[in-house]
Amino acid sequence: MTPTASTHEAPETCPDCDGERQVLTAMVLGRGLRRRTVEQYAACLTCDGTGTQPCTE
Repeated sequence: MTPTASTHEAPETCPDCDGERQVLTAMVLGRGLRRRTVEQYAACLTCDGTGTQPCTE
């Protein structure tokens, strides 16, 4: 009996984070002239941080 190569398909990447598992978020703080934007990275909620296409079933 000879071993056969398994044909595993690569999982599709998440459309929101492109497989990076995190997304850039921004929030605005303050008002008027004192307003500023703070950017930071957060875990992708679409794929729960796995980087793969979420199950839709």
